[in-house]
Amino acid sequence: MLLVRAGVGWREGVVGAAKLGTDTASPAGYALKTGRPVLSNHLAAEARFRTPALIAEHGVRRAINVVVRGEGEPFGVLEADSRDPGEFSEQDIAFLQSLANTLGLAIDRERERAAREVLLVEKEMLVQEAHHRVKNSLQLVQAVLSLHARAETAPSARRRLEETAQRVRTIAAVHERLYRAVDEAVAGSTIVPGTVAVRPYLEALVADLCTMLGAEARGRSVTLNADEAAWPVADVPPLGLVLTELVTNAFKHGQGRVTVEFQHLSAGSGSATLTVADEGPGPPQGFDPLASSGLGMRLVVRLLRARNGRLAVEDDGDGAYFIAIFGPGGETIERSRRP
Repeated sequence: MLLVRAGVGWREGVVGAAKLGTDTASPAGYALKTGRPVLSNHLAAEARFRTPALIAEHGVRRAINVVVRGEGEPFGVLEADSRDPGEFSEQDIAFLQSLANTLGLAIDRERERAAREVLLVEKEMLVQEAHHRVKNSLQLVQAVLSLHARAETAPSARRRLEETAQRVRTIAAVHERLYRAVDEAVAGSTIVPGTVAVRPYLEALVADLCTMLGAEARGRSVTLNADEAAWPVADVPPLGLVLTELVTNAFKHGQGRVTVEFQHLSAGSGSATLTVADEGPGPPQGFDPLASSGLGMRLVVRLLRARNGRLAVEDDGDGAYFIAIFGPGGETIERSRRP
């Protein structure tokens, strides 16, 4: 059956409800089945087709039917009817067919858009499901490690289990913040797809860290200065993990205010420096992060190596400076821009 999807001049209740047959004895059905236009200037005397009851009811005397076709199967039929005497011409058929062709292209595009929307919704659902599974799994691992730590009687083993549980918690926080940043980027549509605005991400992550580390209760604070940059999503988690480890280290071993500075070095790439400083006495003389036995330092060094970077440690007498260099270009660090 053919359904009247749109029309002008019909009585109430026709559009969206009335149906016509698609057999070849119907003008519209013949056009649909054969793909050929149908012109009838004298419907009352028409011997080729039957006159549909809907057409007779409205006093239609002449009609043209042309196929609405896109790239696939025909969508339907475009029909022009008239109650007035006279004749439609071949030019009228050509005009109506051009309208039908335009309509067919529009329908194809609308179908493609609707299909894309369905795919996007399905993809978003899958991403959300994956996010929740990762989040729940990390929380479960952290809980198991914490239980083992509380049950452990050896102080050194307990400490290592607690540190490992804290690392898992850190990864969960970085993952959660990254997921939110990607969502906000998609919703805002202000940056290139597949990238994340680094500064808002770092600001939110620093706020999370202050809460996790109890900064306010300990009389400590973290100040962030960050360049505007959009980084590929895959490059952001290592940045977040390095920031988290260095800030946590500053809270654990340093004193006073913690200052973080992010300096983007190369547009369109993941090259940057991340400097974390505090007002404490700094690391012991001769401290080498490459030789450190601490889990946090080893994690930072490996993350930076994976991004063709390195970790530099400086002490100018006023505090410690940990400078994480991501990607090539670290030799261009501007010392005047350090915190």
